[in-house]
Amino acid sequence: MMTAKIFGFPIAFIALAALAFASPATAADEFEKYALESVSVELSSTQAGAHADLTTSFELSEKEGKPYAQTRDIEVQLPPGVIGNPQGIPRCTVEQLGTEPVDSACPMDSQVGISQVTVGGTADGTFTTPVYNMEPPGGDVVARLGLYAGPYPTFINVRVDPIDYSLIATIEGAPSASGLIAAVTTLWGVPAAPSHDLERLTPVEGINNESPPPRKAGLPEAPFMSNPTDCTLQRQVSVTAISYQLPSAPVSKTAPFPQITGCSKLGFAPEFTAIPTNS
Repeated sequence: MMTAKIFGFPIAFIALAALAFASPATAADEFEKYALESVSVELSSTQAGAHADLTTSFELSEKEGKPYAQTRDIEVQLPPGVIGNPQGIPRCTVEQLGTEPVDSACPMDSQVGISQVTVGGTADGTFTTPVYNMEPPGGDVVARLGLYAGPYPTFINVRVDPIDYSLIATIEGAPSASGLIAAVTTLWGVPAAPSHDLERLTPVEGINNESPPPRKAGLPEAPFMSNPTDCTLQRQVSVTAISYQLPSAPVSKTAPFPQITGCSKLGFAPEFTAIPTNS
């Protein structure tokens, strides 16, 4: 009989390890305290159509540095009008990302942001990690991002809502042993911009909390994120979290999206030409 494995380890072993690392705070009578304490979103510029840096953050309930439950899924729904263009940025493969920070061989020019992840599992603390533009797996996943939640490789799958064409970014099946507590993730509007030279780092530098040296991207300054171009709407971001212990009881929280400004500054210079086919 064959046994299903993840990264070479039997699933049953991983499940037992996750239980072994659970703290007293995750006793069954406290799973219901699992909740989103805070959610926020910021833009480096509110100018309509600008290629601004987008920062989203969330924090889960915890007790003495341990979460009340292990997070399985995190879904972030951005408002309509926020768009990204992963096509113009180099990509990293799953094999290049590796199963441990020391294995990672993602190209530096595939980094599209940075994340500060706080975990309370087998590795406690807050770690800064690069966010990479990954090869999408196909299907309805139009883009994929990759990062390390502490020592654990994690993927963010991006889909398009077929109703309003908003972007939905989801971490699916997060490592339970990580004990996710909080994350502050910034996606760069223009990844190759010199303003990010001090933020380009390797996963090993991040897990060791080392300050990276300045690094230039060596690529054209192609845009990755773009602001909405409508200044009249009031927008919001929604975050939903699902735990392994109570998968049928998702918790959600919303936060106001910064008001978009400067629509009068948008360029609009259409031209029209008519030529008869027979004079």
